[in-house]
Amino acid sequence: MCRQVAEQQEYTYTVAGCKQEQRERKYTVCKQVPVAKTRTVNFTVCVPKTREEKYSVTVYDTVAEEKTETFTVCVPHQVTKEVTVQVCRMVPKTVTVQVAVPSCGGCGTAAPCGGCNAAPAAPCGCR
Repeated sequence: MCRQVAEQQEYTYTVAGCKQEQRERKYTVCKQVPVAKTRTVNFTVCVPKTREEKYSVTVYDTVAEEKTETFTVCVPHQVTKEVTVQVCRMVPKTVTVQVAVPSCGGCGTAAPCGGCNAAPAAPCGCR
């Protein structure tokens, strides 16, 4: 804690005018001066105290236990069976077909067979 005390200080300054002169002036300033004080403070101190109590505790232990369980499982397996199956196959077959042969218009005409001078394989009756 601090309190204020009045104190006098001196300083010098210059005044500008026709003639320079030095003047002194005294004034009062306040400054802080430490003040020692004491006071009594009451406080409570906690003192540790040891105490014993008895109490019951239930403890659970894990115990392994064997159990048998019966269940049904489907297991895949192969079975051989005879099954009748209808099969369709392509079978070669010879069929006789009649083909209409165009007639020749005679020699010198535009016949579909190539005319009278056509090769012997031509189905034309103009020979």
